Amino acid sequence: MADGATFNSLYFRNDGANYENEAYFISNLRVAVSAPDTRSKLITEGKFVTSGILFDVNSDKIKPESYGVLKDIATVLKENGT
Repeated sequence: MADGATFNSLYFRNDGANYENEAYFISNLRVAVSAPDTRSKLITEGKFVTSGILFDVNSDKIKPESYGVLKDIATVLKENGT
């Protein structure tokens, strides 16, 4: 594999006795980096910085895609009251 190579498809092949030359392709994949470990950051550092809390433009309304981050933070805070 060359440095800086970009892949956007996945290839599966069945080498079973019942199926000859059967292959499956999945394309247009996007692989994301995992989210930071909220629990250990909050417990060890006492803080957690995120840009994952989004608001509607010119509004105090939080966008639904932010709920996961907020839920993670709330869970850690509830479990570790100190």
